[in-house]
Amino acid sequence: MRRLAFLPLIVLLAPHNLAAASLNPKIEEICTQAPKPGQVTSVDHRRLVGYLLKSQQIYDVDLDKSGGDVSYAQKTQAILRFDRFCAAGTCSKDAEAKLAEALGALYDFLKDHSRPLPAGQNGFVVTPAIVDRPDPKALQAFLEGNGGYQLACVAATLKPEPQPEQTQAEKEVAAAFANVRIRKNIEDLRVSRTSKKFDSVDRANIGLNKDYVKRSQTFSLEGVAGVPLTEDRASSWILFTSYKAQHVNPASKTPNTGNVGVGLLNDSRFMVGEYEQSLQLFSHLVHSYVTDSNLVTGNVVFTPDFLFPGVGIAYNPNDGPFAFLIKPQLKLFYAHVIDAGTNPILVADKEYLRAGPRVEFWIFGTTGLVKNYSFNTNYEFQEAFRGPFDVARLESKLVYTFPEQQNWSLQLSYVNGRDLNTLERQKQLTLGLGYRQ
Repeated sequence: MRRLAFLPLIVLLAPHNLAAASLNPKIEEICTQAPKPGQVTSVDHRRLVGYLLKSQQIYDVDLDKSGGDVSYAQKTQAILRFDRFCAAGTCSKDAEAKLAEALGALYDFLKDHSRPLPAGQNGFVVTPAIVDRPDPKALQAFLEGNGGYQLACVAATLKPEPQPEQTQAEKEVAAAFANVRIRKNIEDLRVSRTSKKFDSVDRANIGLNKDYVKRSQTFSLEGVAGVPLTEDRASSWILFTSYKAQHVNPASKTPNTGNVGVGLLNDSRFMVGEYEQSLQLFSHLVHSYVTDSNLVTGNVVFTPDFLFPGVGIAYNPNDGPFAFLIKPQLKLFYAHVIDAGTNPILVADKEYLRAGPRVEFWIFGTTGLVKNYSFNTNYEFQEAFRGPFDVARLESKLVYTFPEQQNWSLQLSYVNGRDLNTLERQKQLTLGLGYRQ
């Protein structure tokens, strides 16, 4: 405490050209490492002492006139006990006054930073806070690296750049798109993104396949997009549009297909015991721009939920690396041909009535190397009560879902069977992208 008592006297007696320079170090100059935005590191006491002496123009030769090496311990003693240190006669002229100014500058630096930083500002924070004068023992301990005061280097969190305010029209478009559901199958439009059953929703897909044997390319796209018109726990109405295409270039034995459609779906949910059942009714107007045919269909789809694990919702026994899911369905299909166009199958009969089961099986990887991978296979059979023949369709798919999201995937797909609306033959293997929302 005696050195602080002598400090004002020495400053008054010091020449005017030795006025103390205030300490304004940058974070990277005295910290152990520069903190990243939102992070905190600590002040390196050795770097602080070095910066302090340099800012006051105090060099080793000022502390030892003989030009010998000056240790870090000697430097801290010279700052804290400048009167005793220079009494030995080793200091150069004016060194004692410079050291007194250095101690005063250090004192001001510590006191100035003994308060919280304003929000959004970089800087230093001293704890415990200094109200009047620094505690000599705590200051010495800090400079010697043995505790004492704590000096933190703080980097403010970067403020996000202000986004331009959306116009009312842009807000309406964004809100409308947020309600759009994109799937592969019409009956999956009933499942919201927040549902536990979202894992079982198949993605709309787009793919390009090159056959090096037949020297042909196949482009395929299949999906539906729907917007809920009304929705509550018991029932929902969804307006949807559909698109399915397969184009082979050059033309081969595999025919081109291309269908667009629009329809309205009602999904009703009811409980049987503790299990929710789903009954869907939807009409679908379909146009084939390849065969120029038009037909309207009516569909009934019943999706049951049982007490068995894995039905409807993914089940992982014993928290293993795989989960599985089974989705059974019963379907009733009716179609009326408005215009057969050039589709020879639709010419013979104007009305079709079919019914049958569909079963879908999923395996999901949950941990390790198999995480984000899944495999899906489904088989559908419809017996014809009116129409030329029964209809069967097999689809299998290996899917890799890109990490940290649920929408995009890379998928290898195999399809063998007929289009359930236009009865066009399909058999293809495709690598492509999948998307759902």
